[in-house]
Amino acid sequence: MFLITLSIGSNLFIEIGMLMGERLVFIPSIFFLLAVVFIGEKIVTLLSEKTHTKKIILASILIFPAFVASAYQTITRNADWKNNQTLPLADISKSPESARVNCAVGSAYLHELTTSNALGKQRDTLLSKAFFHLSKSVSIYPEYNDALLDLGFAYNLEGDFDKADEYWSQVRARTPNHPKLKIFDDFLAKKYLNAGIYAGEQNKTDSAIYFYNKAATYAFRKDSMMLVIYYNLGGIYYNTSNFPKAQESLQKVLAIDPNYSNARQGLEATEQMLKK
Repeated sequence: MFLITLSIGSNLFIEIGMLMGERLVFIPSIFFLLAVVFIGEKIVTLLSEKTHTKKIILASILIFPAFVASAYQTITRNADWKNNQTLPLADISKSPESARVNCAVGSAYLHELTTSNALGKQRDTLLSKAFFHLSKSVSIYPEYNDALLDLGFAYNLEGDFDKADEYWSQVRARTPNHPKLKIFDDFLAKKYLNAGIYAGEQNKTDSAIYFYNKAATYAFRKDSMMLVIYYNLGGIYYNTSNFPKAQESLQKVLAIDPNYSNARQGLEATEQMLKK
């Protein structure tokens, strides 16, 4: 019965979505303790007959060391359960090859990094540790969505938005409705939009087009942002004499907002150039 009830939360037969821990051993421990009591009673009876000592005294002598050791372990373990960050940091030494524990440790370092406002060497150290554990988690379980999302977030903190996009896109391909993707999509849309605007101001046409198109990939939930993206794309395509693309972009603007007068004027000018 100990092994049967233990197997339910072991993740060996059924993926239960959480780490194996003390909370999952409460029911199995009942059967373990029944066995301890059964065997202990036999030992106490045997020793009592041989030493002519009362059973209560022998039982107390046997129980006391186990009680002290268990109490000490329970009290010291309580500190590990302080929050979601302290627990995996305490458990990584016990489960170094666990994808879930490595992911949790990487997330704990990212949490510390973003909440402590760490700078300089401290920031680099926390980010490096996060990369190590999250990368290890993904190497153990390449389709682990939580690890991929956090690894993308780590690259985002490093300023490598394309790399962040790469890992988040892996999750998007498998689980397009993952709740975290909405947050990350909005973030990427703003980053790429700002990058597109800056590239346009620097007359870096190809870069601006690339960034605007990337922004459009993630801004689909917000019409207001899509208007800005396609309107700016229409302007760039018009100025570079790519009138078919300019027409396409401005038509998308008017499909969102038919009353956008500047876009309508731009579309009319573009269609005149196409006729020529």
